[in-house]
Amino acid sequence: MNRTYGRNKDGSLDLRCTNYYGFSTDSTSTYSRTPDLSEIDTPVFSETRSTSRSITTNTTTPDLEESKSPKIKAETISQSDKNVEIPNEFLCPITHELMENPVIASDGHSYEEIAIKRWLQIGSQKSPITREFITSTFIPNLTLKKAILNFKETLPQIQREKQIKTELDETIKNLTRLLQEKDHQLTLILEENRRLEHEIEETKLSKGPLAQIKPYTVLIGNPGVGKSTLLNAMLGKIAFKAGFSLGKGLTKILQEELDQNGNSFIDTPGLSDPFMKEEAAKEIKKALTKGGEFKIIFVATLESGRIRPEDQTTMKLVLEAAPMIGQKYSLLINKASKGTLKDWENEEKRGDFLAILNSGLPSKQNLPGPHHIFLNPFDRSLEDESDILVPLSSDLQQFLEMAPTLEIIRSDVRDLQIQDFDKFKYEISKNVSDKRAEIENKRLA
Repeated sequence: MNRTYGRNKDGSLDLRCTNYYGFSTDSTSTYSRTPDLSEIDTPVFSETRSTSRSITTNTTTPDLEESKSPKIKAETISQSDKNVEIPNEFLCPITHELMENPVIASDGHSYEEIAIKRWLQIGSQKSPITREFITSTFIPNLTLKKAILNFKETLPQIQREKQIKTELDETIKNLTRLLQEKDHQLTLILEENRRLEHEIEETKLSKGPLAQIKPYTVLIGNPGVGKSTLLNAMLGKIAFKAGFSLGKGLTKILQEELDQNGNSFIDTPGLSDPFMKEEAAKEIKKALTKGGEFKIIFVATLESGRIRPEDQTTMKLVLEAAPMIGQKYSLLINKASKGTLKDWENEEKRGDFLAILNSGLPSKQNLPGPHHIFLNPFDRSLEDESDILVPLSSDLQQFLEMAPTLEIIRSDVRDLQIQDFDKFKYEISKNVSDKRAEIENKRLA
């Protein structure tokens, strides 16, 4: 195969002629320091490749003995391991190949020994780098040679590391694909679970207690009566937001929690909160329309020895919206003072208290039996505190366990007439005052 060398169209030397070792001159590897050698006065010459690998030019030059050591080209390494970067200082500026016997020329740069000698033999006496004249005296660069040998020794390890990285990348790719498949399967499972939960909920709403094992314990009361603190005590943990809040309640929406035995406890917002009474009415109805069996517990507090009118109004609105409750509910009077507890032990005073309380209920409703009314003592340690967990007393625990259970059919629950709250509150206050006056007159008679 014949190969012709000469100058480029702009007159510069075609450097492909400097590759003397039989390697391909189409290498993509470049050397950033190679200068424009257009000023080098080098005659046009040609090479005839033969078994003797001689070079023929217009001036006869002696054949040099080929190096018997194997050559490693930059492009050969890059093809086998494209992640291996060969330092530029390891490449001959003339051949762009990894050097075997680097020598330092008089221009201070290192070259492959055979390459720089042939560079001078073909007629150029100028440095390929600096364009200055150089001598034919060269000094072996032993430090660079040692560095190149160390680099070549690390190639198997680098190639092995690349192989490991390739295998690792493939493993990660396979695991990613597997995780994506599993994630898709999990999504389908979750969607199916949601569908089944929806069906179960619909069944509970339509069939009531047939789809429910344990009754819901629903506490209904206004802000400040202590529902959330009581519910946390029933659960044995802080789950319901509890504490002091000036002017409005902490409970904004229906909240349902389960204890470790699967018992469901529901907190509802208060109707007396002027900022959200309409939303509270909707949330209370939402609790009552879950369908199934319920324990309804009204929570109230006393004011001047009697239940506050807003608490009685709340009881009236809820009992009228769910008339099936009847007398099957419990009344927990929270934060009772020592004097109130003492009066409750007096049969006559207890009867007067119940008569006054009953006067504020709907005409067709009556109070439950006294054993479903519980007075919980005031705990001064909880005053103005937030999220405090207190244990249930044995009496309160027994009261909750004995609370009556009733079935509520979802479709039988009506809307709470919250627009009549203030009117009912006024009427109840008047009825209670009249009843108190009647009781006082009887005592004086």
